[in-house]
Amino acid sequence: MRDLVFMAFFAAYLPLIIRYPHIGAMIWAWLSFCSPDEYLYGFMTSLPLSKIVAVITIGALLLQRDGRKPYLDAVMAAMLAYVALGFLSALASVSPLSLNWELFGKVFKIVILAFVLTMVITTRQRLQGVIFAVALGLAFNGADEGLKVLLTAGGHHVLGISTMGDNNTFAVAMLMCMPILLYLFHTSTHRLTRFALMSGEVLCCISVIGSYSRGGFLGLVAFALGLIALNRNKLRNLIAVAISGVVLYQFAPDAWFHRIESIGQAQTDGSFMERVTAWKVSTLIALDRPFLGGGFHAVQDTEVWQHYGKDLARLDFVPGAPQQALGMAAHSIYFEVLGDLGFTGLILFVGMLMLSIYYCGVIRKRASPYPDMAWMVELANMLRLSLIVYMVAGAALSFAYFEGLYVLVALLSVTRHMQAIELAKRKGALPEPEAEPAYAQEEVPRFNPAWEDELGEAHLT
Repeated sequence: MRDLVFMAFFAAYLPLIIRYPHIGAMIWAWLSFCSPDEYLYGFMTSLPLSKIVAVITIGALLLQRDGRKPYLDAVMAAMLAYVALGFLSALASVSPLSLNWELFGKVFKIVILAFVLTMVITTRQRLQGVIFAVALGLAFNGADEGLKVLLTAGGHHVLGISTMGDNNTFAVAMLMCMPILLYLFHTSTHRLTRFALMSGEVLCCISVIGSYSRGGFLGLVAFALGLIALNRNKLRNLIAVAISGVVLYQFAPDAWFHRIESIGQAQTDGSFMERVTAWKVSTLIALDRPFLGGGFHAVQDTEVWQHYGKDLARLDFVPGAPQQALGMAAHSIYFEVLGDLGFTGLILFVGMLMLSIYYCGVIRKRASPYPDMAWMVELANMLRLSLIVYMVAGAALSFAYFEGLYVLVALLSVTRHMQAIELAKRKGALPEPEAEPAYAQEEVPRFNPAWEDELGEAHLT
């Protein structure tokens, strides 16, 4: 029955996607993060829902005669170069693992979605819609797991879901969602919407705690400190963080505290020292193949692991665990990219992150003199916080190819692009167009009329 109901709603939206490609992009993003197949049990679990929506969206976009053409700024150019390098690295991979091409296919689809977003988001309303779709998809899983933790008084242990990995990567995904929920909360004026968003915020936070992830805890600390530092109302946020900390201290189970306390025992923690060994092997692969690396997840291939593991003595100045018999994950977004794509890939990856952080500052600075662009300042603050949390918590997790990162980078690029065009118009540098694109004039079908009414339709093309 559940599958039939979902199929009915899914099929009902397909004609809308053909007419309105931006709705397809929203549903595509939602499917990528919500992973509804995790909650379905029948025939719908075997259907490639995301691929179906992607094909229809791209086809509809290509048929649009007056749509906005794709553009390339520095951060999107870095992303494009990154995926091109990934293709070359997959071709020259030292590992025969089928996961090599599977992972490249995943990255390629993510980048396609990112570029589609840059083409279909031409108004603030559409940008807000995509942000809402991303938040709804991620928060659905966070709320589900958070409720289980809450109802069992901390007894439920969050293990993650297949599309987001284990408990550690699941925690990072929820942490990246929390600033987005805060942005939507701050830009909404309707009580019911604000209540739902704040409830999602709290439940996502509880799911992070219920994951027992040490990386998640470090990300939670980064989130709390960033929330205080990046927001104007520092005192209010400081009080909120302090209250949350007291509640956590009073009600978190003892097992959670024992898990977190092990962070200070890294030198004697076998799990952490094994990660250091994985970082060493990734580094050795990059030293041997600096331009292309070993291919996606080469470090997980046992033959590759044993081949480069013989040279661990070259990096003995950093203590680590003895080499294991089988390959293992890189356990760091930075070393994951380093081993997979070499130093070239790491430069592009870190450069993309740094450019995104820089874009946040540019958006804030340019929007500050204009009261009607205050929402851009809030969005830049929250997206920057999401990126900071990802960079901190991901330092010890294999999560470099998470869809959320590339979508957030694309949203930052779009926001900056929209802002630049609007500011140029206001300064008289660009003449007003005689006619706007046909598909930009239509009214978006409303899944939440009250929420959309407050946003307006400030068209920026």
